[in-house]
Amino acid sequence: MRPRRQVTMKSFPYLIAMTAVASVALWLQHWLTSVFEFSRAGISNGEVWRLVTGHLCHFSPSHLLWDVLLFIALGTWVERRSRRAWLAVVGIGALAVSLAVWWLAPELQRYRGLSGLDSALFAWIAFDLTRFGWKARRWSATGLGGGALIGLLGKSCYEGVTGSLLFVDPGQQFVPVPLAHGVGALVGIGVCLATPLLSARRSEQHSL
Repeated sequence: MRPRRQVTMKSFPYLIAMTAVASVALWLQHWLTSVFEFSRAGISNGEVWRLVTGHLCHFSPSHLLWDVLLFIALGTWVERRSRRAWLAVVGIGALAVSLAVWWLAPELQRYRGLSGLDSALFAWIAFDLTRFGWKARRWSATGLGGGALIGLLGKSCYEGVTGSLLFVDPGQQFVPVPLAHGVGALVGIGVCLATPLLSARRSEQHSL
C-alpha cells in the first residue's frame, strides 16, 4: 500500500496561487491596471516592467475568469512536476510573448491577459506527455499528448487565419491576439525540450 503523500509548502503550488491572487487583485484595484498593463507608450518611456506585468491585467470579468482558471489548472500541473520548469515556461513565455507583440503587432497599443502563458503551459504538458509515452512505450499517453499538440497547432492556425478566438468571443471588449498563443506554445515546447524527462524518472521511482 502506497503511503499518502503529505501536502507541504514544497509541494504546494504557491507560485500559481500568488500569480492568480495578483491578477485578481489588479482587477479589483482597477486603477492599477493602467500602471501594469502592456502599454506601447509606457514601454517606450522606459516602463519595461509592463512587458511582464501586462499578463496579469485583464479587460473584463470573463476575460479574467477564464484566463485565471486555465492558468491555475495548467500551472498547478506543471509546478507540481517541476517548479524550475514552471519558472522557465512562465518567465521566458512572458517576455517572449510581450516582445513578439511589440515587434510583430505594432498596431496594438495595449495588451493584457494570461492566455499566451496558458498556451505555453498547455504545450509543455502535452509535449512532456508525448515524450514520456514514446520513451515508456505507452502509446495511449503518446497519442493523448500528440493529439493535444495537434489540437493546439490547429487552434493556433485557425486563430491566426481568422483573427478570432476559437472558444471565447471577446465581443467589443478586446482584440484577440493569436500571435501570443502561437509564441506561447513554441516557448512551452522549447522549455520542455530543455527539461529532463520528469515523467519517466518518476515512473521508474514508483516501480522500485
